[in-house]
Amino acid sequence: MGNMSFGNNRVSFKLPIIAFEEDGAKIVYCPALDLSGYGLDENEADESFKISLDQFISYTIHKNTLDKELRRLGWKVKTVHKR
Repeated sequence: MGNMSFGNNRVSFKLPIIAFEEDGAKIVYCPALDLSGYGLDENEADESFKISLDQFISYTIHKNTLDKELRRLGWKVKTVHKR
């Protein structure tokens, strides 16, 4: 589970993560976002994934395409309006 803030936007999520090893590299993969990270050990793979996730969220928020991209990936997006 994670939370990220970008300016006035706050994103909360729970993501399934699969960790595995392939050809000596540690890989962290999130099928829900089709994102991955990799490294020589689990810590490097986790950090690489966090960077990928941060870039995905930052880019799609900046381009105002987060909702569209999540729907493309099969998500049901719930918008919460502040009162």
